[in-house]
Amino acid sequence: PCGVTVPYKEKYYNQKNMEMLLNYNELNKMVKENELFRYKIPSHINLLVKNKIGLKNFYKIISESHTTYFQKDARIVKSLIENNREGILVGSGCGNGEIFRIALEKTVRQLHEAIDFYDYIEVQPPGNYLNLFEMWNQDEALEMIKSLIQEIIAVAKQHHKLVVATGDVHELIKEDAEYRKVYLSVARPN
Repeated sequence: PCGVTVPYKEKYYNQKNMEMLLNYNELNKMVKENELFRYKIPSHINLLVKNKIGLKNFYKIISESHTTYFQKDARIVKSLIENNREGILVGSGCGNGEIFRIALEKTVRQLHEAIDFYDYIEVQPPGNYLNLFEMWNQDEALEMIKSLIQEIIAVAKQHHKLVVATGDVHELIKEDAEYRKVYLSVARPN
């Protein structure tokens, strides 16, 4: 679990000699393994229920995410999905999902490893990813996004994964966007 940091300043110092810890692995050792989910930046995922067994497993996942793994929002850890996967299809999610983030920030090898977890891979129109490239020139950003989408599709095909074009749609009627804004301002005030 490299890269997970502990948000308490006093834990950044070695207790024996009070030297500042500069190694992420040393920081990681200070966190209990069953609490790592609290410090990881969450990514989006889609779960589709195939049958009654899947529905029962989906309810287990949702219940655990709202109790055991709740951290400002409900969170689902991969091991929870793996233990309750029967009857569920796992999709890679939007631009805030793991697959697009890995394609953007990590290596192709890591993308190959991550894709195996999903039943289907989601890609969206390039414009849906522009918010991740706000500091870029728009034309350069769109070219980069298209290149990343092509890379994701190529890797998914190598792993025989279904690639699905999605739209990250949150409302069908334009006016409903206001209701969503109100809901999110209450559900996620910061």
